[in-house]
Amino acid sequence: MKSQDGFSYVETVISILLVALLVGVTGQMTALAVQIRQKQAEETQGYLLAYSMVERWKMDGVVGTFQKEVEGCRYYVGVQSGPLTERVEQCEVLVQWGESEAERKQVQVKGSRFLGRAPVRGAGSGG
Repeated sequence: MKSQDGFSYVETVISILLVALLVGVTGQMTALAVQIRQKQAEETQGYLLAYSMVERWKMDGVVGTFQKEVEGCRYYVGVQSGPLTERVEQCEVLVQWGESEAERKQVQVKGSRFLGRAPVRGAGSGG
């Protein structure tokens, strides 16, 4: 079954199968790469939300618990703040996302801010 100038039937079939296998593997690798990038983007967004909430709180912004959806992913943001010492407050931001409990991911970021100095009595020039 060998032709004089080209491939035989078996060689042609094998070539077609190899090309189909290559296309299939390439498609699967592309889908996997897209899925990995999506998970990395979700994690990056979680960190950005957490850090931005801490920075907003540091600038005396009002922050609270809320939900936010970004590109089809729902994030649950919880903020707790309270005194750490007499002049320092601490804020803890917890961001969670994921479709099920098994897939739930979370990021926790803490920050603190100085409340300022109390005026010192008798320190002014008393003229």
